[in-house]
Amino acid sequence: MASEREEEAQKYLQKHKIPELMDNLMSLVLFHRPGKTWTCQGLVQFESL
Repeated sequence: MASEREEEAQKYLQKHKIPELMDNLMSLVLFHRPGKTWTCQGLVQFESL
């Protein structure tokens, strides 16, 4: 059984659509297969497309 804190965390994640964000970011990384020099700036570039 989940504690009250875990339930609050789960609600927060769902409210702010964090799982969807993580899915989208992982798809982006896998699709573009960045090299070793991949940075957060690269994610920002692709997100703005």
